[in-house]
Amino acid sequence: MKVLVIAEGYPSQDNLYNLAYIHSRLLHYVKNGIAVKVLSFQANKEYEFEGIVVTNLETFNKTDSLKDYDLLISHAPNLRNHVIFILSRIRSVNNLLFFIHGHEVLIKKNYYPSPYGFDRGSIVKGWINLIYDLIKVKLLKLFFNYVLLKKTTHIVFVSEWMKEETLKNVFFNKKFIKRNTSVINNNINPIFFDDHYNPSQEKWGDFITIRPLDNSKYALDVVCEVAKMNPSYSFHVYGKGKFFSYNEMPNNLVWHNRYLKQNEMPEVLNHYSCGLMPTRLDSQGVSVCEFASFGIPLYTSDLNVCREMLGEFENVKFFSINLKEGFKSLRPFDAKVSNQNKKKFSFEETVYREIELIKEFFKKD
Repeated sequence: MKVLVIAEGYPSQDNLYNLAYIHSRLLHYVKNGIAVKVLSFQANKEYEFEGIVVTNLETFNKTDSLKDYDLLISHAPNLRNHVIFILSRIRSVNNLLFFIHGHEVLIKKNYYPSPYGFDRGSIVKGWINLIYDLIKVKLLKLFFNYVLLKKTTHIVFVSEWMKEETLKNVFFNKKFIKRNTSVINNNINPIFFDDHYNPSQEKWGDFITIRPLDNSKYALDVVCEVAKMNPSYSFHVYGKGKFFSYNEMPNNLVWHNRYLKQNEMPEVLNHYSCGLMPTRLDSQGVSVCEFASFGIPLYTSDLNVCREMLGEFENVKFFSINLKEGFKSLRPFDAKVSNQNKKKFSFEETVYREIELIKEFFKKD
């Protein structure tokens, strides 16, 4: 079994977290006898990362052919690179597997929140993005319906919400959707399987938030409002950005101006009573799933996708980020830590389902 994976980027020694969720999958593919090579459209040269060969487009054109691969996997297919690459080589493509992660199939203006005031681009840029998205979904519709007729194709969505919203934006033949699509969640980092939340006697704060600061979809402004309305509790935020250069920091909020490495996150979480991870938009919300699976009591937004992912978790509570009067009711709480937390986003329920799907392609051949 020989598979080519195409993606916009890929981890390297200089950028360990560049689309790392793809890399974690591929390591397990290899362990299960699937030969994998990655074509990263951002790569400047060919390199190897933890046993996975990563090539760039120039090198691929000189040394490879799609005829040599049994399956082509495309993560977050876009017009600029993925669609052009596939269509220009369609006669050489054997089988196609697409992973839909989010923005690549959405008209972003209809979903994404307005950026913070300090981060807004020009009005002209906004119109250009909207026009591009309108053209994008129409061309993706033509592209997908074309390849569905020509090649053995399957599409994986990371959540039911993502599937439903994709169908609203990019129309597919209903018969195809029923037969040739799957919903498989992204797996979480295995470090969150190794142990349960075990609150330390040395408490650093009441609430912990780990977010990119400047992306409005992660609702740091909501975290600040919750902190202001609950002055008797302490709130710690980990992440980088310009947000606090333009916004007042509540007296009971501590900002740690750094990114946490994933291998240090479980120990850090143990020093807090509760997670506070609001969001305005997510196709799954992997970091929130990691908090929940680890077992820390957690508040997150009352969105359909959040309830889809975490509705059965006893340590998760949902709140509306649009109703400030409800912010005062957010209190640290005790929650039962269960092994059930570890199952939903385990490799068995995510990556190994992908591996079985890949093997089905080879059975058909």
